[in-house]
Amino acid sequence: MTDELSGAIDAVKAYLISFIKFVSPNDAGSTGGHQAGLYIPKNSFSLIFEFPGVKGINKERFANIIWFDGTISICCFKYYGYGTRNEYRITRLGKEFLEGQLVVIVKKSENHYLGFILKDDFTADSFLEAFNLTRDDANTLVDLTSIETFKEMESLANSSVEKQLHPLDDEEDSIIHAGIPTFEDLMEPTFLIIKALGGVASVADIQENIANTLKLSNEDLSEIHKGTTTKLSYRLAWARNYLKRFGLLENLKKGFWKVTPRGFAIDAINKHELQKAIRNKKNYNDSLEFDDDFVEVDKVDEEPLIDIGEMVSPFDPKDIKIIVEPKTIDHLVARLRNKEIDMNTEFQRKGNLWSKDVQSRLIESILLRLPLPPFYFDADDDDKWLVVDGLQRLWTIKNFIVNTEIAEDDEIRIPLVLTGLEILTDYSDKNVTYDKLNRTMKRRILETPVTAYLIQPGTPKNVKYNVFRRINSGGLALNAMEIRNALNQGTPSDFLLDLSEDRDLRTILKLQDKRMDDRELLLRAYAFINESYLNYTKPLSGFLDTAMESLATKGEAELVQLANGMIDAIFFQVELFGKHIFSRSILGEGSRVKLNSALFEVWVSEIYKLSPAEKDSLYINRNHLISDYKLLLNNEDFNRAVATSTSGRAAVKTRFESIQDLIKSHSL
Repeated sequence: MTDELSGAIDAVKAYLISFIKFVSPNDAGSTGGHQAGLYIPKNSFSLIFEFPGVKGINKERFANIIWFDGTISICCFKYYGYGTRNEYRITRLGKEFLEGQLVVIVKKSENHYLGFILKDDFTADSFLEAFNLTRDDANTLVDLTSIETFKEMESLANSSVEKQLHPLDDEEDSIIHAGIPTFEDLMEPTFLIIKALGGVASVADIQENIANTLKLSNEDLSEIHKGTTTKLSYRLAWARNYLKRFGLLENLKKGFWKVTPRGFAIDAINKHELQKAIRNKKNYNDSLEFDDDFVEVDKVDEEPLIDIGEMVSPFDPKDIKIIVEPKTIDHLVARLRNKEIDMNTEFQRKGNLWSKDVQSRLIESILLRLPLPPFYFDADDDDKWLVVDGLQRLWTIKNFIVNTEIAEDDEIRIPLVLTGLEILTDYSDKNVTYDKLNRTMKRRILETPVTAYLIQPGTPKNVKYNVFRRINSGGLALNAMEIRNALNQGTPSDFLLDLSEDRDLRTILKLQDKRMDDRELLLRAYAFINESYLNYTKPLSGFLDTAMESLATKGEAELVQLANGMIDAIFFQVELFGKHIFSRSILGEGSRVKLNSALFEVWVSEIYKLSPAEKDSLYINRNHLISDYKLLLNNEDFNRAVATSTSGRAAVKTRFESIQDLIKSHSL
C-alpha cells in the first residue's frame, strides 16, 4: 500500500465529509471546453458550501487544500447561477489532473482541506475496496453510514483524531490546569497540534485546538491581556515566535505557520529543554510572563511628515496633464453602477464615513440646485478612475441612487433614507428613498452639472504626488501615507496592509490604523532596511515615496523574508526592553509609554540586520545595554535627533550611528 493511498484512507476515516471523483475529460481539459476547475455534482455541494446555491446568483469563497505531496493550493469554491448555468466547481487547484485519476478531497474544517491524487487503477481500486465501494459509487460524497464496518471505523478514527489533537492527555506532566499557561508551557502543545493538523495551520485553528486540548474554560478564553487582545492569543504569539527561533516552525504566509523539516524530523519536543534554553540566557527577562500592564501603543509619536515647504519639489510644468470635463451626476452614477470608479477605501483609509444626516443634506443641496465642489480623479485607467478628491460625496450618490437598484452580484446594498433635512422638510424622516421620488425630482438630480478634473495617463508619478497633496491639503499639513498608498496599489500597498494586520504583531504592538499611521510607521522601518541611512535625503516624505515604490520590485520570497524579519526585530525589542519598546518611557520618572517613530525606524532596521549570534550576545548583555541606552536618551544631541527635528540628514545620521555604536559595544 502506497503512502498516499494509506493517507487518503486514514483521512476519509477521520473526518465527516469527503468527496471522491474520477477525473473526467472536461476536468482534465482534454475536451477544449471553457469550464475551469473540478466539477462538483449538485448532490455534493456540502463539501464546499453550507447551503446550496440560489439560481440567478453567483457565489464563491476561498479555502486551502493541502495535498499529500506537501503543496498548498488556495482554491476558489464557486457556484455559477447566472443565466443557464447551475453548477459547482473548485478552481485554482494548482494541479494538473489526468483523465481517469481518482481525486480524494477531505474537509477538515471550514477553510482547510486535504487532497490526494490516486494515479493508477490499482491504487484507486484499493481505495474503493477499503470502503466497500465500486467505481459506480464514485463522483460523490463518501457515505460512511452505508458501510457495515462504519461503527468500528468511527471508533478507530475518533480515537486517532483525539490522540492527534489532544497529544498531551497521556503524559504524566500534562500542562492542563486552570488558567492560561505561560508561553513556555504553550510551546509543546502548539508544536504538536500543528503537526497533527498536517504540518500547516492557521493562527485561528491553532488557538481553537489549544483551547480544546487544554480544556480551557470560557472564562479562560475571554480573559483579556490588553485592549481587545486575549491573554491566550498573546502568549501563543510568543510560543510560536520561540518555536521559530528553535527552527521548528516557520511563517508560511500571513496568518499561517508551518512545521520545518527539522520539526518533522522529531516526534516530540522536550519542553523542559526548551525552558532551560530560554532561561539559561543571562538575565532572563521575566516580563515575558506578560503582565497585564504590558505595552500597548496607542499613539504614534512623530512630527507632521509634510508641510507646505515640502511641496515645492521641482518638476516641469509641461508634465502636468489635467483636463477639465463637464459632467452630470448621471455620468457619475453610470460609472458607479458599472464599478468604473474605484471606491477602494484604502486611499483615505475609510470611505462612506458621513452620517446619514450629512449625506441627506448633500442630496438636499442637489435638489435645491446648489453648485457642488469639483471632483478630482486619476484617470490613468479609463475603466477604473481613482478618486483623488470627492470620495465621501461619491459614496453619498451611490448610497442614495445606486443602492436602490437590485445588485447583480452578492453586494449588500442599503439605500440612503433622507433624514435631518433643513429646508425640504416634506422629504425628511418620511422613509423617502430615491426610487420613491417622482420623475421630476429624479431628473433634477441626474441632470445636475458637476466638474471633473481628470489627471491624464502618462503624468509622471512625482507630479501626481505633488498634485494629490495640493488638492487634498489646500496648503495645510496633510497625511502623505494615504496619497502614497493610492499611487502604489498592488504589491506595495498589499505588503504594508498585510504586515500591519499580522495577528502576532498586533498582540504586542497596537498601532493606530486611523489614516494609515500603522502602515507609515512600518514603511519608515522598511525604508532604512532598503536603503542605507547614508543615502537618506530630505524630505522624509520623498524618501518614503521612493521606498514604497521599491516594494513593487520585490519578489514574493523576498517580501516574506522582509515581513518575517521585521516582525522578529519587533519581538526581539520586547525581549530587550519589555513594555518600553521604542519609547523614552524607559527613563522612568513618570514617563508615559508612547511610541516614538524615530526610535522605531532605527531599532527595527538595525536589529533586522543582526545575525542570530549577535542577537544572543545583545540579549546576554541586556542589563548593560539598557543602562547605556538610558544615558544615550539623556544625551542632548541624540534626544534632539529622535524628539524634535527628526527628518533632517544630521538627525538621521546621529540616531543611526548612535544606535549602531550601542549595539556593537554590547554584541561583541
